[in-house]
Parts: sequence; structure tokens; C-alpha cells
Amino acid sequence: MEKSDDCGQELQKKRRMRYNRNKRRRQQCAITKRASEAVAQQFEESVRQQKALTDKYTMKWRKITQEAKNLKARLHRQQHIRQISMAHGAETFVNPLSSVNHISPDELIHLKEEACIGSGTFGECLLKLYKQFNMVVLEKQLSKPDLKAVINEAKCMNTLTHPNIPQLLGVQITQKPYSLIMEFIGEDMKSSTVHELLQETSSKGSPLLTADWISVCLDIVQAVNHMHSKGYLHCDLKTNNVLVLKKRGFVIDFGKVCLTTKPTAKKYTKFYHYTAPEVLRGKPVSSSSDVFSLGVITSTIGKSQGYQATCSTNFPLIDNIAARNH
Repeated sequence: MEKSDDCGQELQKKRRMRYNRNKRRRQQCAITKRASEAVAQQFEESVRQQKALTDKYTMKWRKITQEAKNLKARLHRQQHIRQISMAHGAETFVNPLSSVNHISPDELIHLKEEACIGSGTFGECLLKLYKQFNMVVLEKQLSKPDLKAVINEAKCMNTLTHPNIPQLLGVQITQKPYSLIMEFIGEDMKSSTVHELLQETSSKGSPLLTADWISVCLDIVQAVNHMHSKGYLHCDLKTNNVLVLKKRGFVIDFGKVCLTTKPTAKKYTKFYHYTAPEVLRGKPVSSSSDVFSLGVITSTIGKSQGYQATCSTNFPLIDNIAARNH
């Protein structure tokens, strides 16, 4: 009996020892787990702080790099402009594009349906998405890297503020080809010139009423009058350089503009019916030569509407031009 009691006590003692041992083990595991969690939390917090610090200095580095890139591009542009100014005998250097917005090529996104909507000896016109305003714009890319031509056209367009003249948004002279970015006059990714509409008139009938055409003519006359009041001559007015949108006329393509105080002149070897006779003979352009070109445009539109010339002049060349247009 005593032996069985001793065995029972020994068994209980072993159980208590095992229980205490397991309890200590659980306590040690809990302490270790809490310590590990605390260390892990400290480590994660340290990683977050390091990441935030890294992101902060990465953003600063990117900003400084972009500023350096822009500064380099600006210095490069100014160097080109300075060379042009010196080549033309300028005593002091003045940046002629200081008031014009400079647009980076990265700000212009190629549209999926991008297409060339116009081309010529100057280059080509493309539709792009201008990220800053999230709007479709027209990029006129010049075929020749002629910074002087960009300056001339940009200065003119930046001066003009008329509802029938596209607004210049800026220039891109960071990389070639140089380009001018301007308001897109059109809808459904298409533009319509007077020339195209008149061709459509001859085949399908006039898309506009006579009253609408008169309104278009008034628009372009007012636009050209605004140009002259600002001291500029267009020098290339023709039906291909007049857009029509929602029964309104818009004068475009200012690649040949010049100041009224510094008219240009050249000797023509070909006959252009929209160019004034005196200009064809090599005399300087003038406001009168622009008005002559306007007359050719309006007479061409009038012919499409069934109007005929009923008078003649004492100048055979002008009469021949009128006969060609009527």
C-alpha cells in the first residue's frame, strides 16, 4: 500500500515538473516572440524611413536633373539665336523668343490615329496631344532646321490676337525637326481648306450657302486687316491657306510673313495667279499685294457660287488673271 502511494506521489511530482517545464517553455517562447516582433517592427520602421528618405532625395535628384536638362536646352537655343543675331549684325543680343512659350517634345503625345493632315515645302502638320492642357493641337514641323524661320513665324503669331487666326501655344526647338505648336482648327481630326471645299463644290455641290461663303470672306478680310494693323504682311494668301470650320474662315500658314517696314522681294520664274502682278515682276510685297490675293480668293469663291466678272481694267495682266478666275 505504501509502495503504491509512493508511486502515485512520484507520478504527480513528475507531472508537476513537466507542467512547470512546459509553462516556462511557453513563457520563453512568448518572450522571444514579443522580442522578435519588436525587432521586426523596428526594422520595418527603419526600412520605411530609409525608403521615404530615398524617395525624397530621388525626387530632388530628378528635379535637379530635369532643371539641368532644361537649362542646357535653353542655353543651346540661346546660342543658336545669338549666332543668328550676330550673323545679321545685331550689336546687342536680345532673345526674340523670350515671350514665346517653349514646349518640350515630351509634352506632346503621339495620337494613335495620328496622321499628317497637311504638308508642303515647309514640312508637315501633325496632330498631337498636349499633356499640359490635355487637348489636341497642331504641330507644324519644319522640313529645314531653320531657326530664323521659326523665330519669324512665332513672333508674328505671338503678336496676332484675332479670333480668325489660330493661337500659337509655343515652339519646340529642343530637338530637330523644329516645330510650332498651335491651336487645331478642325473637327474629327480633319481640317478643311477653302480649296478643298471648292473642289467638293465642283463635284458634289456647294457644302455652304452663299451667305455662309460671304461670312467666310468677311472673316478672312478682318483677319488680314488685323495682321496689317499689327505691322505684318502675310505674303502667301491663297485658298489653301484659309480654313473653314462651322461656317467661319481662318487664315493660316505664316511661314512667309514679313514686317510692313521690311518688305521682301524676289524674282518669280513662274506665274502664280494669287500673287500680285508687281510682286511677280520683282517688286517688294505690300498691303496692296495682300489685298490682291484676297481679291483672287473672293473671286474664286464667287465663281463657285455662279457670280461672273462684269468689268475689266486697263491692265491686260490683271484682266487675264480675272479671266482665269472667272
